[in-house]
Amino acid sequence: MISLPFLMIRSWWIALWLLIAAAAGKAQPTQLRFEHLTVNQGLSNHLIYAMLQDSYGFLWFATDNGLNKYDGYTLTTYKKIPGDTTSLAGNSIPQLMEDRDGNLWIGLMGQGMCKFDRRTETFTCYPPSPLTLRQGSIHSLCEDQDGFIWVSNGQAELRRFDKKTGAYSRINYASLLSEQSAEGKSVIPVINTIYGDKTGTIWLCTDSGLHGMRVRLTGPGKPPQVSLTTYRHDPTNPRSLSHDKVWEAYEDRAGRLWVSTDNGINQFDRKTETFIHYPYGLSPSQTINTFTNKHFRHFAEDQQGNLWLGCASEGLFRFDTKRRQFDHIRHNPVDRSGLSSDCALSLLVDRSGLLWVGTYGKGIDKVNLSHPFRHYGPLPYDPRSLNNEIVQSILEDRSGTVWIGTSNALNRLDQRTGQFTQYRHSLTDPTSLPNWNAEAMLEDREGNLWVASGGELALFNPKTGTFSCLTRQTKRYPGLSGQAAILALYEDRQGLLWLGTTYGLKSFNPKTGQVVYYAPRQKNGISDTHITSILEDDRGNLWIGTVSVALNRLDRKTGRFTYYRPDRHKPGSITSDGVPCITQDSKGNLWFGTLGGGLCRFDYQTETFQAFTQANGLGDNTIFSITEDSQGYLWLATTKGLSRFSANRTTFSNYDVNDGLQSNGFRQAHCKTKDGTLYFGGNNGFTTFNPRQLTINRHVPPLAITQIKLFDTPLPGKTGTDPVELTYDQNFLSFEFAAMDYTNPAKNQYAYKLDGLEPDWVHSGSRRYVSYTNLAPGTYVFRVKGSNNDGVWNDKGVALRVIIHPPWWQTTWFRLLAGLLLVLLAVVSIRLYTRARLRRQRTNLKRVLQAQEEERQRLAADLHDDLGATLSVIKGQLQTLHRPHDELEGPIQLMKKAIADLRHIAHHLMPPEFVKLGLTEAIREIVRRVEAGSKIQFLFITFGDERRLDHETELTIYRIAVELISNAIKHAQARTITVQLIFYPQHVSLLVEDDGQGYAVAARNGQAGIGLRNIHSRAAYLQSKLVVDSGEAGTTITLDVPY
Repeated sequence: MISLPFLMIRSWWIALWLLIAAAAGKAQPTQLRFEHLTVNQGLSNHLIYAMLQDSYGFLWFATDNGLNKYDGYTLTTYKKIPGDTTSLAGNSIPQLMEDRDGNLWIGLMGQGMCKFDRRTETFTCYPPSPLTLRQGSIHSLCEDQDGFIWVSNGQAELRRFDKKTGAYSRINYASLLSEQSAEGKSVIPVINTIYGDKTGTIWLCTDSGLHGMRVRLTGPGKPPQVSLTTYRHDPTNPRSLSHDKVWEAYEDRAGRLWVSTDNGINQFDRKTETFIHYPYGLSPSQTINTFTNKHFRHFAEDQQGNLWLGCASEGLFRFDTKRRQFDHIRHNPVDRSGLSSDCALSLLVDRSGLLWVGTYGKGIDKVNLSHPFRHYGPLPYDPRSLNNEIVQSILEDRSGTVWIGTSNALNRLDQRTGQFTQYRHSLTDPTSLPNWNAEAMLEDREGNLWVASGGELALFNPKTGTFSCLTRQTKRYPGLSGQAAILALYEDRQGLLWLGTTYGLKSFNPKTGQVVYYAPRQKNGISDTHITSILEDDRGNLWIGTVSVALNRLDRKTGRFTYYRPDRHKPGSITSDGVPCITQDSKGNLWFGTLGGGLCRFDYQTETFQAFTQANGLGDNTIFSITEDSQGYLWLATTKGLSRFSANRTTFSNYDVNDGLQSNGFRQAHCKTKDGTLYFGGNNGFTTFNPRQLTINRHVPPLAITQIKLFDTPLPGKTGTDPVELTYDQNFLSFEFAAMDYTNPAKNQYAYKLDGLEPDWVHSGSRRYVSYTNLAPGTYVFRVKGSNNDGVWNDKGVALRVIIHPPWWQTTWFRLLAGLLLVLLAVVSIRLYTRARLRRQRTNLKRVLQAQEEERQRLAADLHDDLGATLSVIKGQLQTLHRPHDELEGPIQLMKKAIADLRHIAHHLMPPEFVKLGLTEAIREIVRRVEAGSKIQFLFITFGDERRLDHETELTIYRIAVELISNAIKHAQARTITVQLIFYPQHVSLLVEDDGQGYAVAARNGQAGIGLRNIHSRAAYLQSKLVVDSGEAGTTITLDVPY
């Protein structure tokens, strides 16, 4: 059973809502066109508790189910991952803050707060504890001038957080606000929010007034010194705070402090320390006003200095700080482009001036506050809205009333209220609109309002709201009827009305009722049946555009038509045969909007056309209407939005549905009012704006590389500008990037290049990604720059260094090592080759020396045994015949000498003592014998323990010694020769020294040479070291032979 108090409370709320709804119906809301960002676009939840734009340009949304990062294109969600200590500690996020170091701090529901590391995309969490933060829900955050973070949980608790130690203060600074209650208890007030202003004051918004807190450090590890100034409501002082219950504080760009209380907003004057109270009072019901004033929250300031306030149940309020007036924007269930919810939980104005509204249950709304475009369309269940979305004609009469012809009625717009009065066709009322639609309208010079409806032409009386259909008066106006539709109405300078119909062209004289019909497709007649546009230029020519075939110019004297047709082979011809619109600008230029051929300007002298198409920047080549604004720009309604054309600079600026237009598809309906406002009708109502109020978006967007992919797989933690290092086989890279201007991201433009691969910038239009394949190893720098929707560029852009390491066989160290190995290989090869060559030479030399020694032995044996024996026999025989003093004495002595010489030669060829006694005695014997046969003084020295070498080595040393002694005797002209044979532990050394003239002098005298070369060859055979030191003072030759 439901209790009576519950029923009373519910009845009171229902009555209150009815009053609010009634008040909203009477008030004219400010028309804003909102775009919606919901879970369908990637939001993790519909509840948006807080929003923030960081120093990099990214938008962050705190939801009831995770944290979202937005770059204008993609939403990235961060959530709690069970078991992952680097993820969020919880998913419900009431608050966000960025500190002076660029760190993002996240206040959590019941879990304390977390800090986000942008480089690693991980979180460090700081949970509550019973001693430092009893209730862990962080509802409010602010940073003081010393870098400490102050946190509030929406209760009677205020803590200071030290970022260096990661600890909350044990002191509850809210206790400094405690007061004695009537019962004598100490009561700490609830702190609703905290706010830090530019002066360093921290404002505490509490249930017991507004408190300004100043903090001064006292030393490391010591609590700070805190001073408080309290402001409360004083009933006797109208300049005091209006109410003690303070919800939020906000400082605007001018340095003014605003606070919301339980009975409206207050502006604080810092000099006089007084308040100005601005209560909301638009409703005639005081109950509604009181209810509204209690729920102002969430301040934001736009670029015009207006304050925006969100309310928990009443939508949005804009407070004009100059006029001190409120505007109220509420949710309209039937308006899809309106505010999506009346429950606004958070507000943000980004750096480009866009207003973002975080709602309860409906996601995020975005609105461009600077665009002047207003959209009128039909609203279901609202009889005072535009009755149909298809707008066929628009007209402003001389009284300033704007008339809208749709496919289902004629509508009169009340520009003050934005509401419409409709004039429909009635089968039972002959004075009603002749047919269902109002396809064309015209006000003539007499002030008569002509309306074309379903092929009928009628005069409309705005005062009585009745129509007089002329085409049905066939006897009075013969020839005026007979067409299915009247597509164009035009009045010339003579007062004739021209009707462009679906069955040719007609002229009508309202005064005489005369009708002249120009039949289509006859000789010298008009080219087509469907007439879409008519214009009389300042030279009296009548130009008629048709759906197809040709553009027509009528010679009104002869009634003949001149045709202008497209001809691809004829430069200067018109670009299309379909011409929906014609206009002549204030400078006398004649312009034609074509079907598929762009915009054409006619040259009277050459009778040629100059075309401006999509290649020149036009939004689309099909143009349905042309209107010149008060500044001389031409506005073109196309199938892809509106294009503004500057004839002087021949440049286009394009606007589409994302800029606030009714849709991208427009029709021929257009109008310019007396105050310069333009109207364009289309397939979803009509758009109206004053071009003078159109501003250029001057915001220079920050650039970011939002994702790096390797083989189409995102690299975790690789965003921003940290260098990327990859291996040689990781050479398929792609980059995604974003210009953080959220006005119309689809129009943001980009250019990029990869230093080390691309010499010039690549302009990619609105495409914001690029891929590179088969990148060679090396160091690259990827650069990207971008613009906002109005072409304002960030030329500095952002750069990212990419290092692709080469394979090990292409690295510098490998190349150096390979080079070194090649050098070593070459050295080893040379050495091996040299050794092999020396080995071959030594073998050959050994073979030669062995042959020489064998020949010496044979010769020695032959000389000793054969020739020596023969000579001895001859000598013996001569001595037998010899008598003293006879003639045989001489031959006998010669024979003795020959035998001695023979023995000496045989001894040299193979000394007999060499085999018996060894090297030392052989050299000693040769020294003795040479000394005995010459006048040179010899000195033979031997030292060390003699070691016997192999026969071949000893014989070679012996031959070298004999050759050195022989050279010294023959060429040096020495007086003294010293021969030393020293036996060392590792080698034997032979030294021959003389005091002769030396080899240099001997060489100049043509001496020496062959013997020394023989000595070198024998030394090389022994693989020994031979040192020759020769000069004018003598020669010393040393031979070191290893064992």
